Amino acid sequence: MIHFLRGVGRFLVGLGIGGLLALGALTGALYLNRDKLLLWLTHQLSQTFSARIEVQAVQVGHLADLPWLSFRLSGFLMRSFSGDTLLTAREVTLYLNLWEALVEKNYRVERITLEGPRLYLAYDRQGRSPWQAVFREDTGANSPWRIEALHIQDGHFEYKDEQADFALSLEVATLTAAIAYERGKLTLEGSTQGQLKQIGTLKGTWLEGLPFRLEGQLEQDEPWLLSRGLRLMVTGLQARVEGGIRFQTGVPELSLRLQEVGIEVGFLRRFWPQAPQVLSSLQGSLQGQGHLRGPVGRGHLPNVEVSAVLDVREPFLWKAYRVQAVRAQGSLRWEPGRRPRGKLQIDSLFVVGGEGDTLQGALSYDWYRQQGTATLTGQLNLRALTEAGLLTTDTLTGTLRAHLQAHHKAPDWLLSGEGHLTSLTWKTLVVDKATFQVNPTTLYLKDVVLRHPQARLAAPQLWLSSYRRLWDTTAAPLSVQGLVQAAYLAYQPTDTGGGRLWPLHLDLEAHIDTLIWQNHLLGPLRTHLTWQADSFTLDRLRLANVAHGVVEGRFQGTPTHYAIEATFSHLSLEALHQKWPELDTLFPLLPHLKGTVSGQINGHFPLRQGRFSWAEAKAELALRFENFVVVESPYTYELFSLIPLTDFKRIQVGHVQTQLALSEGVIRLDTTSLHANRWQMRIAGRHTLRGELAYDLEVQVPRPLLDKSQARIQAWVEEVEGELLRLQIQVRGTAEKPLFRWKPSSRPAILPTPRPAPTKKRSPSRPPTELPVDQN
Repeated sequence: MIHFLRGVGRFLVGLGIGGLLALGALTGALYLNRDKLLLWLTHQLSQTFSARIEVQAVQVGHLADLPWLSFRLSGFLMRSFSGDTLLTAREVTLYLNLWEALVEKNYRVERITLEGPRLYLAYDRQGRSPWQAVFREDTGANSPWRIEALHIQDGHFEYKDEQADFALSLEVATLTAAIAYERGKLTLEGSTQGQLKQIGTLKGTWLEGLPFRLEGQLEQDEPWLLSRGLRLMVTGLQARVEGGIRFQTGVPELSLRLQEVGIEVGFLRRFWPQAPQVLSSLQGSLQGQGHLRGPVGRGHLPNVEVSAVLDVREPFLWKAYRVQAVRAQGSLRWEPGRRPRGKLQIDSLFVVGGEGDTLQGALSYDWYRQQGTATLTGQLNLRALTEAGLLTTDTLTGTLRAHLQAHHKAPDWLLSGEGHLTSLTWKTLVVDKATFQVNPTTLYLKDVVLRHPQARLAAPQLWLSSYRRLWDTTAAPLSVQGLVQAAYLAYQPTDTGGGRLWPLHLDLEAHIDTLIWQNHLLGPLRTHLTWQADSFTLDRLRLANVAHGVVEGRFQGTPTHYAIEATFSHLSLEALHQKWPELDTLFPLLPHLKGTVSGQINGHFPLRQGRFSWAEAKAELALRFENFVVVESPYTYELFSLIPLTDFKRIQVGHVQTQLALSEGVIRLDTTSLHANRWQMRIAGRHTLRGELAYDLEVQVPRPLLDKSQARIQAWVEEVEGELLRLQIQVRGTAEKPLFRWKPSSRPAILPTPRPAPTKKRSPSRPPTELPVDQN
């Protein structure tokens, strides 16, 4: 027994010593033949992949782990036969079952670790990729390689598709996955985390610098790679992904369901740089679900469809405007095909703001066609437009209730709908109420009541065409038509020459009860007003209370001149002097006249700094005086000192007709006859705006009216035969110091024939008819 035990001991010792020697020999053989082993390993990988594989160095692990043997490959490089870099890694460590590899030709890897890998996947404009020629037909389930676990550290993945104009790059901090093969199926379960470095187009970026985490299970079920509870988490975004990827065709095809999608509202700000800043302050999220369907790669991107609900219950500020709550439900659809389509659809929207503001509606927008529609109903305090930064004025208040439909086709918005406006206040303008209807071209206002320090207006109906000009300075000028009724209107003309012209067209019937113009109280006024960008016209004008009379006709104006064609009736001469004292510079005798005047005027009056430039004005007037009286004045005193009548306190004429012309600072008077009691006078001449006089008078006086006690004409009276005496008088000098000269006339008396009224074709510079003066 003892000999048997000793024999067994010797056998075990010999076996141990032999095993140690064998292991030592194997270790030495592996070390001495590591270059051949490197060639063998790269050859086996090249048999699996149609690519050039290069390794700078290989390090064999310890034999204590047999039958598992570790290989550490440094400087790993995989390139296509055309020279494109496909995969690089700083180090690749794999644990290979050496027995199965040598005996069964089955390369089972317990674990493979990649440090610093760089994977490049690219498609050119023709949809070709170097990876298409890398995988052999037996690559996959029939491949002799089996990897049971995968670990990646500090990895980088880069995808570019020139045909689809799409780019994606990921930084993978860690990736751990367990891989199993059962009944010809591959199952992968693990997790990865890192950073979404960039996603967007080849020249632009949609998102960048977002940490992400992905965990779950993938299962291969030919021809599908199926997702089992895969969860994606990106900063501000999370989702559960189910479905799969089909590899049957040359281009992988996605069919993925997105469940439990949650998107923080602030995340949208990073995806949508042009979005309002308010998104960054919203405390809420989008909850929904969606699908990814379609091919990916070789110029293809999958279709995306997501439906979600936004619920924001915490109040927030949109600039200075406080929003109490927001709820919206909608969907997003993106089809990035050859004819791409993308549409955002909000089926329901409900917003509650401050001061009882409410808004509800729906909208849709196609960002490829840049077209959209919106339907909105609600009530809004107009101050909110300023608080939200939509308007720059801080004086707008009021309440708007409206139902609107908007259609957007870049760059235009087309509006339609109706609403009601109350208590609108802007600076000193107040709109008590207004009802409106709007369509894409016209804004119809009804029952407008407006107050202003210079006006109190009511507009039963107004039509505003090209109303986009209210907010778009590049649009056509605003055009307004309708009826305006004013109880009070004050208008002060100013010189806008050289200034900015109003982009406004008016076409209105105006009924104004009281008009204040240059401190003159006028009215009522009835007219048809046409206002263009740089001119206005008053047609069918009828203005009452002009010096207690009425003016009718046509009035035109521009920033630099006025033009008038009108008739006037029963204007009081005394009122003209009192209310329009500037007329005294035109007619020095006006302060000494009484009665009324009627007639016609055709004139052109330039404006300089808001005032009439009479020196440049041109006009023709046909006048008819009634109850005409020349009261006592220095002119009558001087006249009757030449013609000593028995009663010379005033000249009471009655009815007079005459014509005047204004041109180049000169007012010309046609020959005019005055019949006062039993004596008569004809007068003609001119005077300048500086008061220079040049008038000729012929007076015919019955002999009995003369005061024969005056010695200066006693000899002349005795020489003249007949009862009617004629006297010629010249008036020169200035209006302040007139000079009178007289001479007897031997010419028989000839009464003038009244001239017809002036016409439009008559030249205003025609010289007047002057009476001849007998020099003898």
